[in-house]
Amino acid sequence: MVDDDDTTLSEPIPSLLLRQGSVELSYREVPASEANLATPWRAIDICTKNTIYALDARLVCTAVIDRATGATKEDHVFVGASLVGGTLRTDAGKLRSIAHPLPEVGMSAVFQGVRAKRPWYNETSEVTRIIIRQRVVRFDQADKEPSWEDITGSGRKSKKTLIGSPY
Repeated sequence: MVDDDDTTLSEPIPSLLLRQGSVELSYREVPASEANLATPWRAIDICTKNTIYALDARLVCTAVIDRATGATKEDHVFVGASLVGGTLRTDAGKLRSIAHPLPEVGMSAVFQGVRAKRPWYNETSEVTRIIIRQRVVRFDQADKEPSWEDITGSGRKSKKTLIGSPY
C-alpha cells in the first residue's frame, strides 16, 4: 500500500492503492447509487509538479487542476485533448524514448488536439505520478441497471467535466 500524501488526491473513504512500475492503481468498490452513477468518474490522473491532468476512460483530458490551489483551469489547451503517450528527450531536445498509451514517471505526457481541422501535439512538464482509478459499482437485486451511455457519459447532451473528487 502506498501512502497518498497529496491532499488534492485525498479520498473520504480509504481505498487500495498499489504501485506497479510508473503506474499506481487506486481500487474502490462503491454501492450503486444515483450519486455514484450520475457522472463518469476520473479514470486517470497524470500529475506533474504543479498540475493534475484528469482524464476520462477514453484518455480525454476533462480537467486541468492546479495542485497548489485545487483550482481548475477551464480554458487550458489540453481540456478536450487526448493523451497519446509520453516522451523522454535529451537535454538538447532529441527524442530518447516514447511510451504509449501512458507516459512513464520522468517523461513528458503528450496530448493531441485539433485546431482548424489540423492535429496538434504538445507536451507537459515532467510527469511525477500516474494514477489509474478503478471503480467497481456493486448492485443489489433492487437497483436499476444503468446503460453504458450513463456510465461513460457518452450519451449526455451537456458537457460535464470530471473535477473534484475522483470518486
